[in-house]
Amino acid sequence: MIISELREHLLDIFEDESLFGFAQIDSDLAERESCKCALVTLVSYPNLEYRYNPNEYFMMKNELWKKHTEKMNRVKAFLDANSVKYKTPPATPKDDENYCAEFSYKWAAIHAGLGFIGKNDVFVHYKYAQKVRISCLLLDLDVPVFNGVISSKCSSCDLCVKACPYKYISGRTWHIDIHRDELIDYKKCAAKTKVSYDGKGYACGYCVMACKYPEI
Repeated sequence: MIISELREHLLDIFEDESLFGFAQIDSDLAERESCKCALVTLVSYPNLEYRYNPNEYFMMKNELWKKHTEKMNRVKAFLDANSVKYKTPPATPKDDENYCAEFSYKWAAIHAGLGFIGKNDVFVHYKYAQKVRISCLLLDLDVPVFNGVISSKCSSCDLCVKACPYKYISGRTWHIDIHRDELIDYKKCAAKTKVSYDGKGYACGYCVMACKYPEI
C-alpha cells in the first residue's frame, strides 16, 4: 500500500511519471546506509527551447535547485509521515581533483530507466533530453526497480560535440563500460563553471542546450 501511495504522491509533486523512478543500489552502499534502493527525481528546465548564455544558465540552474529542493522536501515529509527511513546520498565530488562523487546521480537515473548518457557524458532524459536536474534519496523500502536494458540512443548525432566551443568532447558513443575520460576532458570542462568574488556565476551549458533528443 505504501508503495502505491508513494507513487501517487510523487506523481502529484512532479506531475509527470517520467520524472521519477527507482534504481537498485550496490550491496555495500545498501548495508552501509541501511537502505534498499534509490529514488531518483528530476525537474525539467523552465524553458526547454531558450538558449541561455553562461551567466543566465548559472542563474537558471540555481533557481531550479530551489524548485527541486522544495519538491524533495514534500517527498521527505511524506516519507516521515509514513515512517520510511531515507538518506541523501553524497553528491559532492571528493576533494581529489578527479571530480568524482561518491554516489553518481546520473548513474542512478539511467538505472532507474529514465534515460541514458550522451556523448558529452551528460544524462539524457527520454522526454526532456539533457534539460533536467537530478536528485536522489536512498530509501529503506522494498520497491520494484528498473532492470531493463540501458544503451545509448545517440546514434550518429553529434550536436553536443559540435556545440562545445572548446573541443573537449571526443565524439565517442557512450556505453555502460566506457570511462568518462574517453568521452570528455572532464577537468577542463568542470573549470568552465565558476563563481566570482561578488557571487555571480558562469556555467557553460552549450552542449546541454544543443541536445535535441528524441528528435534525432
